[in-house]
Amino acid sequence: MDLELKQFLEAMEGRLGGRIDAVESKLDKRLDGLGAKIDAVESGLGARIDAVESGLGARIDAVESGLGARIDAVESGLGARIDAVESNLTAEIRAAELRGREYTDAAELRGRDYINNIEASLRDHIDSVAAAGRQHTEEVETRLLGEFWKWARTADARYRQHHGTVLTVDRRLELIEDRLSDLERRKAS
Repeated sequence: MDLELKQFLEAMEGRLGGRIDAVESKLDKRLDGLGAKIDAVESGLGARIDAVESGLGARIDAVESGLGARIDAVESGLGARIDAVESNLTAEIRAAELRGREYTDAAELRGRDYINNIEASLRDHIDSVAAAGRQHTEEVETRLLGEFWKWARTADARYRQHHGTVLTVDRRLELIEDRLSDLERRKAS
């Protein structure tokens, strides 16, 4: 936006400068032509100039005052035009700034909405993944506990089955140890 406005202002300055230069050029040409006429009249008609000096002086003064009035009118017209262009440019700049702010605010709101939607979507996705993970974990735990329970039942049955045999072997081992201890004591005494 700023670049377009800057280009627009530069173009307006260029056009105004061109118009002012054209007016100045016309005035310079008129003044140069007037000066040339005066010089020609002075060089070729010196005697007449002296005789008619008072009349020409009045005419020259009239021309100068007329040119001065015209120059003043052109300057005031240009001043008014420049003021009008400046006023229009100021209004355009303010309107462009306002549009820029509105666009920026709207874009910011759209961005916030988009981010909020993405956050909500991510939260939903994370919640669903967490729920699926919990459910999967519970299913795996249930299966594992079921398998351990099956193993524990068979291990318990095997333990009970061999428990009697192990107790008998333990008792016999104790008896053997007791006999050995008695024999060792007798030998030592």
